[in-house]
Formats: sequence, C-alpha cells, structure tokens
Amino acid sequence: MERGVVMIVNFTTETNMGVFIGLNLSEESKESIKNLQEGINLPFSVKKEDLHCTLFTSKDDFSYEAEEFGHPIEINEVRIGKIKTQKGVDCLALFFDCDELKTKHEFIQAKYGVTPYYKDFKLHVTLSYDCGDIDENKIDLDSYITQ
Repeated sequence: MERGVVMIVNFTTETNMGVFIGLNLSEESKESIKNLQEGINLPFSVKKEDLHCTLFTSKDDFSYEAEEFGHPIEINEVRIGKIKTQKGVDCLALFFDCDELKTKHEFIQAKYGVTPYYKDFKLHVTLSYDCGDIDENKIDLDSYITQ
C-alpha cells in the first residue's frame, strides 16, 4: 500500500448506531490490504470491496453531505492492532496518523455538534471484525505495506 495513494472519496451510511462516515480506498490500497489479510490467514476478513477507512461514527443523527477529496491522502505511522467490540470480540485493524483526516474528524464534530461514538477514536481500516486469537505483534507489516 503506497501511503500517498490511500483514501479518495467518502460516503455516509445510516446505521443502527447513528451515523457512520467512511472513506473509500484506492484499488491499489485494497489489493495490498487483501494480500495482507491472505498472507496472515486472517479469519473473517473484511471483503476487498467493503474495505474502508472509518472517519467518524456517532450515535447522534445528523445529515452529512458526502464529498470527494479529489487527491491522495498522506498517511503516516501505519501500525496494526486490535479493537474490542461492544460484544467483546477482537477486531484487527490498521491504525495510522493523518493530519488532514484528523482535522476533518474534528471539523465534523464541531460543525454538527455531535459526539463521536468512541471517545478515544483512532483513524483505522478494519481488516477483520473477529480476528480470534491472532497475535498482531507477530505480523510483519513491512512485508505487505511500502514504508
């Protein structure tokens, strides 16, 4: 996954949790992530066509107009880790830093007066919604993602 060519367009979906705002990934990024999922034999992998970057989730109901970024988004410090779901299941995700998306997250919160679903939200791409007992510390991201 080239870090300069990752997220291109965002979309919104109403969920039973409120509002979800995510970003589509480039085909190149989806292919790299799919190779990672297959390379580590990840159970319950997110399908290639469903891979996305979560930008914002909220229990609050608000209307957000989808927009196109129109340029590649620069991301930094990609790392892999687990997120515990409300049901106690471990998800595996790629976490990263991105000033532009962090600013967009904060802008959405301020403009619409909404509260993020998770107080300590981190930008991420979910790889599996139930990764079982996989040890994320043994995964060599450098084998799959261009540093």
